[in-house]
Amino acid sequence: INPQIYIDSAKITMSAVLNIIMSFVILIYILLEHKSLKKTFVNTINVILGEEKAEQSVYYISKTNTIFSKYFYSKFVSSAILGIITALGFFTGGIFYPVLFGTIVAISNMTPVFGVIISTIPIAVLTFAEYGFFKTLISALIIFVAQQIENNIVTPKIVGDTMGLSGFWILVTTIAGGGLFGFWGLLICIPVAASVKMLFTETKLHKKLPP
Repeated sequence: INPQIYIDSAKITMSAVLNIIMSFVILIYILLEHKSLKKTFVNTINVILGEEKAEQSVYYISKTNTIFSKYFYSKFVSSAILGIITALGFFTGGIFYPVLFGTIVAISNMTPVFGVIISTIPIAVLTFAEYGFFKTLISALIIFVAQQIENNIVTPKIVGDTMGLSGFWILVTTIAGGGLFGFWGLLICIPVAASVKMLFTETKLHKKLPP
């Protein structure tokens, strides 16, 4: 077995995992310091836009914050469930490191649509190098079944219609976000799209209201 296979797979996996971990570190910092950041932002907006427009801006930002919070919370829960299902599948199938592989799948799933694909490739390579084709097929099948359960049962129950986006627009948004902004675009494209939709809807409704 060529040891370079292990090295390349480890590099791909570690790069993806480190990017996601760094994203969560930044998000946690923002959550911990949100009061101070909000106060500074409101004061700045007041100076730039004036009190009336600043109040409206803060309202939209608050709604956007709610969208992002709901998305990442629901995505975290559904990804954790996906990781548990995957780990149990690997354990039952007699594939090594079921907890590690389940964790990798769960973390990668935080990136919509393509996240599980990113984790499947190194897992498949390592499984093939250790066990051969048959076990590799089983590992890919386990991930596929687990993802179908997460997509069709877990996510609809947890996320529901929180984002207000159809499956088509989620796919389009993910492709566009990833193509334009890489990893960060993949990570935040869905809540950004949902926030843009909210802004258009709220603005349209506001224009219809009598002065």
